[in-house]
Parts: sequence; structure tokens; C-alpha cells
Amino acid sequence: GMSSGNKLYAFFEQSFLQASKQGIQGMRVLGDMAWTLKKGIGAEELNAFECRYNHGLGHRFPVISLCQYDARLFSGTAILSALKCHNDTFDYPLNHFLGV
Repeated sequence: GMSSGNKLYAFFEQSFLQASKQGIQGMRVLGDMAWTLKKGIGAEELNAFECRYNHGLGHRFPVISLCQYDARLFSGTAILSALKCHNDTFDYPLNHFLGV
């Protein structure tokens, strides 16, 4: 993992640019965010990354992303803040995600 939110953002941006240049038309990113705690990335910096990623890269590239937060490791406030970064998620009814 990267040592800062800015480095992580730059990594994804370069990866997505390279994939786009290679003609890849759809990407998926799955992340377990627990590693950020070991790297010393605080909740505020992680939240800033989440919001920047969602509003920047998430809308600029054909990517579906899912970040996982272990509720045993992250505070409820940190998890709720991450959810709020992805406000477009709340535009869909729950059954959209459940395949109902």
C-alpha cells in the first residue's frame, strides 16, 4: 500500500490512464482499507482520498470500485464519512444492489 492518500490517488490515476491507452473499456477495483491503518493514513486523510477518488477518477474513468471497511477496525464515524463520499450510491434503491 501507499503511504499517503495523494500517492494512492496518483497510483490509481496512472493505472487508469495506462489501461485506457491500452483500450481497456471497463475496470473494477476492490480494496480492503485496513492496510491504511498500518501505513499511518488517518481517517481524515483517507476520507479526503475517498471523496477525491469518487468525484475525480470514479467519474472520469469506466471503473466500478468497492472499498471495504472492517467495522472492528474503523470507527462508525469513519465508515459513515466514507459512505457520504459516494453520494451517488444513495440515488439507487437498495434492491438495485441486491439484484431484486
